[in-house]
Amino acid sequence: MSTLSIGLEFAYSAAPRPLQGVAMGMFSAMEGVGSLLGTTLISSLSPVWIRHDPQHFQGHLDYYFFLLAGIQGVAFILFAGWLLVRRYCSMRQIPVGNST
Repeated sequence: MSTLSIGLEFAYSAAPRPLQGVAMGMFSAMEGVGSLLGTTLISSLSPVWIRHDPQHFQGHLDYYFFLLAGIQGVAFILFAGWLLVRRYCSMRQIPVGNST
């Protein structure tokens, strides 16, 4: 819960003054989308990971967290690659995007 309030405060303080309300709204909306995607991922993968046993709970919810860590790792590698390409293009003075 503290992460939510800290992130919201950062979004508010980093935004320009006329857009602070929009930044707070977008931050809250993205939190909701992330929760929705996480719930959808759990619902779609729960038959594989969580067995319905009335005596014992033998689910593997840890697999879900490993999956999330893997998704974040892939996203980090893609982001780092994008940064390297941008740095290379800016060092070589190659225009990025359409030049008109």
